[in-house]
Amino acid sequence: MAGAADDDFIINPENGVYVEMEGIMEVRYYYNDYDENDYDKEDLFDFQDSNRYISEDFCHKDKDSGAQNIFYCLVCECEVKSVVPLKGHVVGKKHAKRALDRKRKVLGIELEPQNAPKKKKPNPPRQRIDINITLEERMREAYDTFLGLHDITEFKNPRKSTDPPLYTCRQIGCKSAWGNSDDMFNHLKQIKHMRNFLKIFYNEDTDGIEKLNKNEVLRKAEEYATEHDCADPDTRDYQAIRKVADYEQYKEIQERSIHWTESKDKSKRDNTNFEPLGSRSTQTNERVPLFSSDWDRTPRPSLAVRVESLISNFRRSIESTRKKIDCFEGSIGDNEYNDILEIIDEDLFLLRDLIELHKIPNGPDEEHIYASAQKLLTEVSELEVRLRENGDPEKRKSLDVNNIRTKFTDLFTAEVSRIVQIELRPVLSDQTEQTVQTLANKITREKIIPNETKTFLKKGLSWNQFLVNEKTKSRVRSFVALYVKNKLKK
Repeated sequence: MAGAADDDFIINPENGVYVEMEGIMEVRYYYNDYDENDYDKEDLFDFQDSNRYISEDFCHKDKDSGAQNIFYCLVCECEVKSVVPLKGHVVGKKHAKRALDRKRKVLGIELEPQNAPKKKKPNPPRQRIDINITLEERMREAYDTFLGLHDITEFKNPRKSTDPPLYTCRQIGCKSAWGNSDDMFNHLKQIKHMRNFLKIFYNEDTDGIEKLNKNEVLRKAEEYATEHDCADPDTRDYQAIRKVADYEQYKEIQERSIHWTESKDKSKRDNTNFEPLGSRSTQTNERVPLFSSDWDRTPRPSLAVRVESLISNFRRSIESTRKKIDCFEGSIGDNEYNDILEIIDEDLFLLRDLIELHKIPNGPDEEHIYASAQKLLTEVSELEVRLRENGDPEKRKSLDVNNIRTKFTDLFTAEVSRIVQIELRPVLSDQTEQTVQTLANKITREKIIPNETKTFLKKGLSWNQFLVNEKTKSRVRSFVALYVKNKLKK
């Protein structure tokens, strides 16, 4: 590659650049399937110079001779037997770190200590939310879409002006929404609130609004705000927010449980026999009001306990959503589909906020939050894809076929592996059961199943007919006998 441009040395698998120097990886050319030491080799640095494009069948094994080309990573000490994994391997973090260490060694640069502590960046000051700011003040600084202000009520404590204002939303479908100005500010930006508003405004097309996806709801809400001159912070009708200065109503909202909902409160008031479960116990479970002087003396769970509780709640939500998707037999855009999608959207919104808040962790507990939130975000994103697939009848049918294929392939593989183990035991009598089982599984998955699957597919049969019969058993025993002769009895 002498004389090549500098860009030619940058790792870029799509452009055929896999290594930037010699001694990182090599191409090995095997001439038969029986001798692992019988091969020629070529450094990948030299190989890529004359082969900028590598065909996908480059590593395919010749059925007759057993000859095969593979890539071998010298710094990771592993084989790569396909072009697709090769592209992923050379950009992986572990490989990149080992390749860099090799480069440092060749250039005579001192290696970093293996357990050197990571350089920590100073934590930026956390943004504190001032709950004494009113909702109107927050909205005047924001260009988001806010609808249904006439359904918002602001409550103030006339006996103590320093208490923060509290808010409720009485819009149909949102009546359990309440909290401080920051809570209500975020509620007004949620798709659920916008959808509920649009369903009321477009009363004759409720079903149509219900079928809109998240982006369509947001677009329709923005159109409404533009048409009614309430998109700009200076032209919104803040006077539509109802203001109440009543001590009793303020205290009722202030002392609500975090799990309070309108339906629970209504059932409590309507049921004359209602008795909180806590009152039947000798242990006192009375909730301490948020602004009570006793609050500071209330034991607070440790951060680790709160982290586990938070992550556990998310996992339960994901598992519940996964079950709903598995049982979903509707189509994209119907009510059930939108309900599930709304749950997914809310989880994605909360997890992204959590990741943003803890992206520069301060201690192991926050590192655990960040890592767990990243993993959960991936799971929730996969649920969204899974929901779309289940909402498409054709894809759902394809998924059903794949599930059947997986089920019968697993059963077939387990039975074949059992037969292979039986045949190997007499030959490997000096080996442990675990060793025999491991080898049997390897032979089954790498040698036998690919050929059996290929033969079965040619017959055009359904997967519930992929079963081990007497002919299959005979083929397996013959293969194991040949394998023992060529591989084990040298």
